[in-house]
Amino acid sequence: MGKEKSLLILILLSVFFVSCASKPKNVNSINEFTVLIIDENNQPIPAFTTYISKKGGSKKTYITNNEGLFYVPDFKGKEFVISGQKNNYARLEEQCVPILPEKELFCWQIKSATAVLDSIKTYIEADNFGRAYYLLKTIKFERASDYQKVSNEVFKLMSQAMK
Repeated sequence: MGKEKSLLILILLSVFFVSCASKPKNVNSINEFTVLIIDENNQPIPAFTTYISKKGGSKKTYITNNEGLFYVPDFKGKEFVISGQKNNYARLEEQCVPILPEKELFCWQIKSATAVLDSIKTYIEADNFGRAYYLLKTIKFERASDYQKVSNEVFKLMSQAMK
């Protein structure tokens, strides 16, 4: 089963990179790029809202397609600022990314809320409450009540670990 899964992933990546290789003629590659957003299992995250801007400039909103991709055409600049979010995933914190002429695909791996909560439990077990709390704040919840419920559970785990 492991070899079959590895072969499937290899085939999918091959198809993906071949499809990314074809682009319109007479387009300067430094002015365009594609972004891929995947989860902790390397699965695409559809409908992830992402914000792209020049440093200090206004943000443009992009939403990933079913393959976790979106295309940024005609971007003028040597670097871009990216951030993003989707309910039940960690936020993509704002960061500045240099654009290199040979780099046309940028990829970010975003953890699901479940994976972040697993990491939080690990940090609590290691008595690293500061890191656990920081990770809790990175999760985008649909409702404030969801955040409250999860944070109550995390603080309960912390108090149990202190005993």
